[in-house]
Amino acid sequence: MLLSASCHGLQRLVNICNVYGTKWDIKFNPLKSQVITFGCQNPCCQIMLTSNQIPWVNKVKYLGVYFCCNTGITDLSNICRKFYRQFNSILSVLGKCSNEMAAVHLTKTYCLPTLMYGCEIWTLTDNSLHTISVAWNNCFRCIFKCCWRESTKPLQFFCKTMSIVHLIDQRKMIFWQKN
Repeated sequence: MLLSASCHGLQRLVNICNVYGTKWDIKFNPLKSQVITFGCQNPCCQIMLTSNQIPWVNKVKYLGVYFCCNTGITDLSNICRKFYRQFNSILSVLGKCSNEMAAVHLTKTYCLPTLMYGCEIWTLTDNSLHTISVAWNNCFRCIFKCCWRESTKPLQFFCKTMSIVHLIDQRKMIFWQKN
């Protein structure tokens, strides 16, 4: 990842990488590279890598998380899809007459890390936070066969877990205490 405050500076960094790659026989692929702007619209300049233009994009994936152009807001739709896939796989393996606590344990062990991967660096909107909360709460509603209007707080308390908002805040505090 290269960061620069200007297109000219970014082109200079790409040129330095290109020289380094030539010296050490490393080939950078411009088709697998992307350029994005945070804070304003994508400019009209071209960034070139080995006489090929690097494309400007509206969102970029870094450590499994998509960051949107202009705002840097985190797009969690891909994470939620993967979380639901894993959760549905667990339910299909357990079957209909499964032990609820076993399902909760498997969800916390295998699905929750996917839902929270990289949460220490997320910038969330209220809508993103709502989306991820709904995903976490829906698991408890599905496991315990509750109505969508029922609160999951008592179930989460009984299962010795917290709401996703509190889990994310806890992970962020632990992350910042270590650094």
